[in-house]
Amino acid sequence: MIARHCINGYDHEKITDVHVLIEKDLADLNPDSRIDVDRSELTLDLRLDGELFRRYEVSLGRNNTTPVGDFKIIEKWENPYYKKNGRFFIPGSNNPIGKYLLILYNPETDSKINCSIHGIKNFIKGHISDGCVRMQKDDLAELFLYTCLGSDITIR
Repeated sequence: MIARHCINGYDHEKITDVHVLIEKDLADLNPDSRIDVDRSELTLDLRLDGELFRRYEVSLGRNNTTPVGDFKIIEKWENPYYKKNGRFFIPGSNNPIGKYLLILYNPETDSKINCSIHGIKNFIKGHISDGCVRMQKDDLAELFLYTCLGSDITIR
């Protein structure tokens, strides 16, 4: 069972009204969605049942800070809290990462990685993030809908 309640070092069990999809048995989920991120093309492909469903433009980490490898979605957050550089953002229109957040996990190291997939208020395609995969808000809403906990993600 997946039961993660922390993000960016903040304990969300102490906050009320957190909307998060957790504690799902991976065997009961449909793992037929997968994500392929191409760092050179700045694209993210969503594949359903092995077929390309949609290609999205993304922003990635400057100076190759977006990690390369095979990962899984370990957490899906709707209306996430966000903390960066000592500032704490509650869900809502002032949250810079938007309404959805996908947290990635590295099965080889058995740990979350320092990279997530999230929205951004003013999307610009390029190598400009601190390492995360940034998407346009509407694109991320669709990706969130079609992926599940345990979905595979490859970043190359």
